[in-house]
Amino acid sequence: MQTQDPAASLALSPSAPGIQVANKKKIDLNIEALRGLVALFVVWGHFVAFRLLDPDYQPGGSWGVEPPARLCVLIFFVLSGYVIGLTNKRPLQLSTITAYIKKRVVRIYPIYLLCLALALWVATPAYSWQIILSHLLFVQGWVTKCIPEFGPSWSLAYEILFYALFIPVSLYRLNAKKLMLPVLGFGVLNTLLYPYLGPAVLSSICFGYVFWLSGLWLSSYSSREEHHLSYTEMMAMILLVLSMGRFNVLAAVLSRIEPFLLNNVLTLPQTQVWNERVIPFQELSLLPISVAAVAVFGNRDFPYRPWVIKLLFLVPAATFLSIYKNYEPSLFAKELPFIVCYLAAVAVYFFGGLLEPSFKHVMNAAAETGKISYAIYLIHFPLVCLIALLPLPSGTVGSFLLRSVLCLATSVALAYVLERVLQPRIKKLTD
Repeated sequence: MQTQDPAASLALSPSAPGIQVANKKKIDLNIEALRGLVALFVVWGHFVAFRLLDPDYQPGGSWGVEPPARLCVLIFFVLSGYVIGLTNKRPLQLSTITAYIKKRVVRIYPIYLLCLALALWVATPAYSWQIILSHLLFVQGWVTKCIPEFGPSWSLAYEILFYALFIPVSLYRLNAKKLMLPVLGFGVLNTLLYPYLGPAVLSSICFGYVFWLSGLWLSSYSSREEHHLSYTEMMAMILLVLSMGRFNVLAAVLSRIEPFLLNNVLTLPQTQVWNERVIPFQELSLLPISVAAVAVFGNRDFPYRPWVIKLLFLVPAATFLSIYKNYEPSLFAKELPFIVCYLAAVAVYFFGGLLEPSFKHVMNAAAETGKISYAIYLIHFPLVCLIALLPLPSGTVGSFLLRSVLCLATSVALAYVLERVLQPRIKKLTD
């Protein structure tokens, strides 16, 4: 498989750049669709997982199933590395580092500050200046605890660090693929030797950075021909992502092998602060599906892509044997949504070609959400905490749905204002 030569564009005919721009725009829209969908899954997961939205009601059975929100955040990491790789094809130089940093700060910080301000306003306790400062400097969860009302911001601390690490990676032309193994190895070693080598959070950073580097690596491969772009494959991949709450075969394999080989030493103590073990070694089992999702939506090649994609869709079927052997009605109710999503994913992938136009409309709509997904991700949790304080009906299915719709609608509306109205003006002022 040939990697894309950054200098190749210089040799194109005069008509080629226009074609490249058009293709890049389409790829970007599809990447926005993936970003929008996983952002909504994170929001949905938070509605269900935390008993905050409606303190007197928690969905049960099949309705109480959480989507794989953690997988969605890890997909965000891969997306981040992928987009940084695409938008910085030319290696950074000492003269361009300032422009790179400025672009990242303008994109991230204004919306982040406003959402942090909302979280602090909603917060019941008054937080110390040290905790607030840690959030302003993006070291929450490492130096101080993460403000609960701004919980999703833990991932921003990782994102900012990975953006900073890209500077030496790009400046010294380091190979993202070759970096992944030593980064992974150091994370494992730090866990094995904990607490003698470094803090627990160092392992979590290393494992998260592997996801980010995999996106950067993926961006080095050429895009596939336009006729290979498949909205059917995108829809199938999204359904497969949703099914991973039950059909992550690699996680099952790791859980069986690790106790025998390493006696569970790659698992940090549960007494450890959550923020310091937020990305454990076991979640590397989600790396293949994360990279594949970005590759499908970005229409990118990578080695053995056809076989990898097919295996991702077919291998999870082995899980049905476990479901059959361990059938229990109350547990099955929780598993049913994952089963439906997996069966739908396989059906769409292998037989859904006739619905390609419909799936294209779905992805185009999702792309609109993707354009405001960063703000949705940050602002929805302070709004969850705010709505929990309002004197609204509580304790029933109807009240939970009312609060969910109100929170989602408000999140989307405010995110639109932040991303589509305020952000362009800030960018214009700083240009």
